[in-house]
Amino acid sequence: MPELSAASILIQLIEDYHSLNPEGIRKCPYPTSLEFSRQVSRGRPCVYRVKPEGSPKSSSRQAARALYLDYLKGRSESEEERAEITASLAFAWTAQSLSARVTGKVDVAVTPDGRADSIYSIRKTHSGRYEHRGGDDLGDEKNGRDHGNGLRNDILTSLSPRSRHSGDKFEQVFLEPASVQMNLSTLLSKLTSITTSTSSCSSTNPVYYLQSQNSNLTTTALSPLYDEMPETIPFAKPVLGEPDAVNLWVGGDRSITTTHRDPYENLYLVLRGSKTFTLWPPVEEMCLSAKMVTTGKFVLRGGGGKDGSGHDVDGDGDDTMVDSKGENEGSAFSLFELQLDDDNDDQQRNGRVGGAGGSDEEKRDEDTEGACSSSPSQHGRIPWIPIDPSLPRSTLEQLYPYYRHARPETVTVEAGEMLYLPAGWFHHVRQQCGQWDDGSRAPCVAVNYWFDMDYEGERYAFHQLITKLVDEVRNSSSQDLRPGGTEL
Repeated sequence: MPELSAASILIQLIEDYHSLNPEGIRKCPYPTSLEFSRQVSRGRPCVYRVKPEGSPKSSSRQAARALYLDYLKGRSESEEERAEITASLAFAWTAQSLSARVTGKVDVAVTPDGRADSIYSIRKTHSGRYEHRGGDDLGDEKNGRDHGNGLRNDILTSLSPRSRHSGDKFEQVFLEPASVQMNLSTLLSKLTSITTSTSSCSSTNPVYYLQSQNSNLTTTALSPLYDEMPETIPFAKPVLGEPDAVNLWVGGDRSITTTHRDPYENLYLVLRGSKTFTLWPPVEEMCLSAKMVTTGKFVLRGGGGKDGSGHDVDGDGDDTMVDSKGENEGSAFSLFELQLDDDNDDQQRNGRVGGAGGSDEEKRDEDTEGACSSSPSQHGRIPWIPIDPSLPRSTLEQLYPYYRHARPETVTVEAGEMLYLPAGWFHHVRQQCGQWDDGSRAPCVAVNYWFDMDYEGERYAFHQLITKLVDEVRNSSSQDLRPGGTEL
């Protein structure tokens, strides 16, 4: 019997997995702890309806709990537990109440186009300077798609013959967002003013997203809101224990979370708006074609300035409209420069010295787990996934041949619903704004609970085996998991 290759083993594993599991992500009623434990043992995502539509609202937790128990009288024995969640004041938040509760400044990610922690293609000119790809450099190539911001995702930008200049070279880099501090009231004002504007998708406006992942509801200026969150997730506590981290997420329609995975069991509760998740099981790791890329981050020029609409980018300016003509005219990318990490700390790119330390380095260590690879990260380089599921399937399969074996699942989590996302599942997230109770426009608001995964049993070891087989495919294949074997 001939020896099977790592790729053929993984392809057979993918086929076997899908033959044993149903298609689609189920939406389920509120579970008991036993029902949830069965879902965890399956290792499959599902969505739970936590807060029924039409349930009563109140401005105090005690009153809300009493109203809700009366509303659900006689429905099921688990509803008293459910009331612990639905009585949360978080479901009655308004822009005014949030602003009043959070008086300190919070960390907010800022990007030109909404893609934080993402792969971008940049051009190194004949003079040795690095520039983001954007503006008129992009054509309408049939194999690609403009994201509406003059910069396209991953490899697509470097495949355009029309965008090549004599002496220029292209490099793909993983860029973290710029970070600014502002009052929560300022962030909410920026998000709602942008989402109600006719130019909401304009490339002249940067994108703001409260997305810090340091248990921001317990460790930052947001902590006053923690008392208004569900005190516990009753069905999850007997199964997963206490959460390791609780994070608040606040953003607009343009914010995107690129494809990655986390080593945590994740319960994701949407309070306002909705989130659309594209999901891949751990067995499809090979299909996602992670690659080693240089790391770096966006930096606001001069510490901020004005966006294309004449609004302050950082700080707590009064957002007074000003004449935006001048050096900030045009793409939102004009507000940013790139700071890339490099093995040679003396090498300057865009006038900045590469290499960041402190918390950024710690974050990148965690990011290597999110990307997927057992290969050790190098200084200034990590493995990251280039797959953007919003691109045409045919394009993805052309660029990443193993993607033809992938069967991604897509599910939209509405306000009042909670997604269970098992540890190790790959996910890409888009979001849609919603409404406050008075009918006015609200950003997408969500909170997630991270629980450390269980390393006992066979699941973690199995995931590690898959990753090692994927590394074997990457190391032995002439394609190297890259499009058509072409060099990048």
